[in-house]
Amino acid sequence: MSSKLILTRDKAFSDFARKYKVVLDDKEIGEIKNGGTFESVIPSGPHSLKLTVDWCGSKVLEFDAAPDQEVRINGSSNLRGWRILKVKKVMSETPDEWIRIALT
Repeated sequence: MSSKLILTRDKAFSDFARKYKVVLDDKEIGEIKNGGTFESVIPSGPHSLKLTVDWCGSKVLEFDAAPDQEVRINGSSNLRGWRILKVKKVMSETPDEWIRIALT
């Protein structure tokens, strides 16, 4: 059985011209642009999702996709507002905190 993954990305100044790579279960399955939506049919069951851009990205999000279910996930840059001042620290010390992802 299958499920549907619907991933949205907030529109933001940081990374506005760059696409995030969508990595499901350690395999790149597509890209999502700034303010865009990515949809894919995925097998039901447990999955891990990560968004990446260059050597930075998000933490891994683990989720379980039930048969015939829509799994909705939102991604956005973690460098908003005052956090943009931490760009060098995030790049060098915590590159997996560049992007934030969460189930919606």
